[in-house]
Amino acid sequence: MSQAPDYDWFQRHFLSDFYAKEFEQIAGFDQSPGVSSLDQSVAIAKGMLNTSDPRFMGWWPMFKSLTDNWKPDYLSSEPGIVGSNARNDFLAGKTAIFYDGSWLPENAKDAKVSFELGSFNFPVLAQADTPYTTGTDVSGAVGGPNAAFQFAVATKQANASMKEAGKQAAVIDWLQFVGTPKNVERIVNEHGTFVPTWPDTKPAESMVELANQASNELKAIGVGGSSPNLNKNMQRIFGLYLSGNIDIAKATADVKKRAGRGDQGIPIEKQRRSRKILRRREAARKRGPPLRSAPFFSSYEAMKGRMPHDRKSQAENRADRIRLYTADVYFPDLVHVLSGLPGADRRLHRLGRLQCAALYRTGQLRPPIRRRGTAPIDDQRLDLGRPVDRAGRRAAFSCC
Repeated sequence: MSQAPDYDWFQRHFLSDFYAKEFEQIAGFDQSPGVSSLDQSVAIAKGMLNTSDPRFMGWWPMFKSLTDNWKPDYLSSEPGIVGSNARNDFLAGKTAIFYDGSWLPENAKDAKVSFELGSFNFPVLAQADTPYTTGTDVSGAVGGPNAAFQFAVATKQANASMKEAGKQAAVIDWLQFVGTPKNVERIVNEHGTFVPTWPDTKPAESMVELANQASNELKAIGVGGSSPNLNKNMQRIFGLYLSGNIDIAKATADVKKRAGRGDQGIPIEKQRRSRKILRRREAARKRGPPLRSAPFFSSYEAMKGRMPHDRKSQAENRADRIRLYTADVYFPDLVHVLSGLPGADRRLHRLGRLQCAALYRTGQLRPPIRRRGTAPIDDQRLDLGRPVDRAGRRAAFSCC
């Protein structure tokens, strides 16, 4: 067998199995489907997805036994490069099994391979394999509705191009034509890589098993989205362990501390404050959305220069998301309000505190507004992402 030992892929297979009984709890914090970056952060902070739970690292030795016969350079190199090389080795007949996606048959067709291809799902583990398994089928934990043929959403610029007489009607007519079940089925099946999911469509014969798998509820669990560098660091430690450069004890210790970062993957000096923020977020969620008073809009305008429901360009929305995330990190009283505003999606948590601090230093973020009569906030402390006292946070915006 060969493939890049991509931590992001394989962790989802094992963690989705080991933590299957806790899925609803892990995915339930932000009340949206699936496990978001925010859900991951909460699970880490609450001690579920970290090294204090033996399940978190419990699959590493098992996976290493699978990779002991892989090429050594596959184990410690960049997964993106290794994946391409491993695919070429398989198509050349140098390896018997290759872990890949539903696009492989088309790759094999293009490569004009002379051997017969077959496939099977990621196996369901048993207690004889590992005591941590729940026996859950996690074959669909990697992949899912994140590939091609996705939704298209009209933009302000696209709408502006519809001024020509008859153009909008023609576009709608074409969309109604191409979006019929018959045409969706034909286009997707001719592509040969995915399965049609539109009602009243049927997959190609070679994709029937994949279509059945895709109909199962997607309950994937993983970590990496809770901070901008966590996944990269986990991949590095994973590769060092699989290649034999460190043992499981050293790997666990490295994951736990991450250059002085505690088993939560969060700087130690921020752990106490992070727990406090999480408690305040939970309390804010239970209280329900606060009233948007005039002082809030006054501060909000000063923060980003516009009312929250104005139409904005993509670049402006991106800038707003960065500003909103910064407010979310340093001024958690606003978190429930911000979570309901345009652009405040969960991807903000990938930016990280230090990235926002860098934007603040370079002037791309506006400095916080101070309430009259309060002590100024120490810009250097805020810059570095260090804890700001409660009075400082409360003084930053006159909206709470």
